[in-house]
Amino acid sequence: MFFRDFIVNSVFFLTKYILPTFFLVLMLFLTSFASTINPPQNKIKLQLNQPTSFLIGVEEQKIFALELKQDEYIEIVFLANEGLDLSFMLYDPLGKNVLAGGNDESIPFIAKEQGEYILVIKLNKSQKLTGFHKVTLQYGNELSLPEKAKIDSRKINGYFIKIFNSSETEGQSLFFIEKDGKKKIVLKGYGSFYFCDDIKGYSFPTINEKRSVRLMKSALDKTGDGVPDIAIGYYSGGAHCCFTTLFFELGEIIKAIEPIDTGHANILAIGKNSGGGLLLETVDTTFAYWLTSFGNSPFPKVILEFHKGTLRPNLNLMRKSAPSLSMLNKQAKEVKRLMNLSPYEGESKSGDLEVVFWDVMLDLIYRGHEELAYQYLDLVWPLEKPGKSLFLADFKRHLALSEFWQMMKSDKRTD
Repeated sequence: MFFRDFIVNSVFFLTKYILPTFFLVLMLFLTSFASTINPPQNKIKLQLNQPTSFLIGVEEQKIFALELKQDEYIEIVFLANEGLDLSFMLYDPLGKNVLAGGNDESIPFIAKEQGEYILVIKLNKSQKLTGFHKVTLQYGNELSLPEKAKIDSRKINGYFIKIFNSSETEGQSLFFIEKDGKKKIVLKGYGSFYFCDDIKGYSFPTINEKRSVRLMKSALDKTGDGVPDIAIGYYSGGAHCCFTTLFFELGEIIKAIEPIDTGHANILAIGKNSGGGLLLETVDTTFAYWLTSFGNSPFPKVILEFHKGTLRPNLNLMRKSAPSLSMLNKQAKEVKRLMNLSPYEGESKSGDLEVVFWDVMLDLIYRGHEELAYQYLDLVWPLEKPGKSLFLADFKRHLALSEFWQMMKSDKRTD
């Protein structure tokens, strides 16, 4: 407000004494610019439990206002044709974007501040979509539970943590944390939530999964910072995808640690560090299906631990001795004999690579021997086969898609 008043007063002074016409035009421009930041559109007031229907055109936005109390739980429900690509953004009373998404049938939300929240809904452009389309939405403050749900629960440090998994095929899953009768965290999905310290969360538990469950159960403080916490897994369903792990510290307030998405692989506890926090292991699935089938895809191991409240790769524990050069050379010769001489023409034409050799490259990179990995490529690739530079560029570009690799590079620079 002070800054805006300062600008207005300055413009008034200048328009009165210096170049009146120029600064009058400037003031009109500033007013117009402010309007583009906060467009004067009509807001539709939403009432609790009252459906509101509206027509929306392609790339059009509709703006709604909700009056919420602090710590109030609400659930926004949409009713629209399946083919509509809707996206939404929710802003708190200070104008901060606190929620975003798209094509969700229902959106759970807990207001951190009291006041007017603004919901902006947009119909995104589609090739076959024209005209106007009807959408209905409403919001309520009752938590809707999945039908015929299996219930698991925990009580930690005064918090009640509950998981509801529908017994129906492709049913809904619900996870929430509450304290003193108030919802603190609410998450919904069409996969399944599970407690990472419960063997029931694993369909056919392996020895490593059983060990992980025991470690999770024995560690009340999994992050090692002295605050009790809970580890929640989420499996989206499907043949082998996708897994997400969430950690919530349950102190005086709840601190949600940034979720870690491990794609096709779960994340498992393998031990504890000197500070008492868990050591975790997963594999990087960035190269799943890249130039080969899922079964032949390489998945390098990643060891993680908590560092300043986030999970980071532990480069020291991942670093291993390099294989002997004679063994690496022997392995390269065996692979080279399987390579044909047709040119490599890019990721979209991968049939000219009959053997997966970048598994060794990735293993070397993740064990701390990046230069040796690229030397291995030189040993494997026949001199008569065109396209090695293109392959290397594609490989590095795909490697850069890995969040783990990006963290590892960042941590190496820090070291």
